[in-house]
Amino acid sequence: MTGLAMKTLKLMLVILVATLSASASLAQEKPAKLAKRIAPIVFNGTEYHFRWSQGGQFEFTPSGQENLDAWTDMLTIWD
Repeated sequence: MTGLAMKTLKLMLVILVATLSASASLAQEKPAKLAKRIAPIVFNGTEYHFRWSQGGQFEFTPSGQENLDAWTDMLTIWD
């Protein structure tokens, strides 16, 4: 990954964490309702969708990996 790509990724993660932090009510919502409010994250050409959150931990997996007991690729964001 190039330096520019890494800086872009870090900026995207900072923006995402800031967005999640700005809305404390997100953690109180049901996952299905919350999934409609959190935009997918594109990382390394793959789109990751919100799947689950608890205690400031937000997990995202690609399409086709909705089952969190059987995933192979996951992004986790801590708030």
